[in-house]
Amino acid sequence: MHVIFDFSVLTWHHSAGQKRKIRQGLMNRRQFNKTFVSSCFLSTLAAPYLANEFIYDIRRLKLIRPESGSSLDIVYWVEGEYISDALFELNYIFRDLDVNLVKKVDTNLIDFLASTASLLEVNEPVSVSRAFIADPETLKHGLKPEAATPANFHNQGRAIDILQMRSRSLRQMHRAAESCNVGGVGLYSSYLHIDSGPVKTWIGRL
Repeated sequence: MHVIFDFSVLTWHHSAGQKRKIRQGLMNRRQFNKTFVSSCFLSTLAAPYLANEFIYDIRRLKLIRPESGSSLDIVYWVEGEYISDALFELNYIFRDLDVNLVKKVDTNLIDFLASTASLLEVNEPVSVSRAFIADPETLKHGLKPEAATPANFHNQGRAIDILQMRSRSLRQMHRAAESCNVGGVGLYSSYLHIDSGPVKTWIGRL
């Protein structure tokens, strides 16, 4: 199966040889992350109140994607700079699983998610239900009520839906995201929606 990468400028298919090179590069980055994190006296990010205000010089995300069975624990920002290979891996885990399409995800959204996770002060990964969605019509099949509003950013790589954690309720997750005051936050019966659009909060179908 081909994986399509759409970075708003180029779309291409990776050959088997290119995939091996990419995997090797990502493996080197994974090794860097493991070494870097183990050398720090930090297990998680400091608890920021804004997505771009981190006390320490690293930003980290711990994710799981139940639908694909994939997981990721990665440092994606160090001393003022995003790590390109780490962003590549984040874009991949946030891909549209229905069509296997990868798109560049807004780094403001990634920071928003990391801030929310940090404020929750848990060690468990954030469980991602949906992130980038290539076809907005997919949202209108009764599964994603926010599709009926103009503020749908999923097909722009600017929205993520996350599932309830084992140790935190959806309302706790909603309060943490809302306190960041940096984007849209919608609470639904089975997931929390966050996006990098205008600051606003709403309650969906509960």
